[in-house]
Amino acid sequence: MKYFTYHFEGRISHPIYQGILADKFIYKFPSINGNETISTFSSMNEHDLTVLSTLTFEKNIPVLLNPSQHYRLMGHFIEVVERELPAVEIILMRLVEPALVRMAPAMFMEKVFVCQDTAPEVEDLQRLGKSFIVFRDYIKIHSFVAGNNTVYVDLYSPGEWAREFDAIRRDLIELGVDEIQKPATGEASDGRDQRHGA
Repeated sequence: MKYFTYHFEGRISHPIYQGILADKFIYKFPSINGNETISTFSSMNEHDLTVLSTLTFEKNIPVLLNPSQHYRLMGHFIEVVERELPAVEIILMRLVEPALVRMAPAMFMEKVFVCQDTAPEVEDLQRLGKSFIVFRDYIKIHSFVAGNNTVYVDLYSPGEWAREFDAIRRDLIELGVDEIQKPATGEASDGRDQRHGA
């Protein structure tokens, strides 16, 4: 199947949501009902914190979103896709570090698929001839999580959806995701395009 592919690459360089970093390992942020909630790791004790303090972190990469805000960003993206491109069949999202906080409701939609490695899923969806959009981020949500705060979006469509994709792109930029490179618009593919990575 011939695909039209569209690509966006961006980076978050400043906080895009309001939030409070309580300390190095515990995040404090408002919950849906307005009460403040605390998110930490299960079975965390003094020994755990001592071990974590010995690890080498990427100290030059700032933590700009907490776990709840990360899910909020993912949910926002899904809502924008539904508004601008409801015809897309699958929304594929990369999530490597699940957090112990409430996920955005939009992430439970039937057309949304969340996984750690998007590359195999992209190959399967191409083989099936599905229209789909891929959201991959490498956002650093903890000081001990690898990431460079980049966001990648790839749309695989059976027709020209340049206008719809540009609306999604502009929404991300307005939200605070700085564009790194211009998106590919209407680039023909035979379904074996591997620019998306993992």
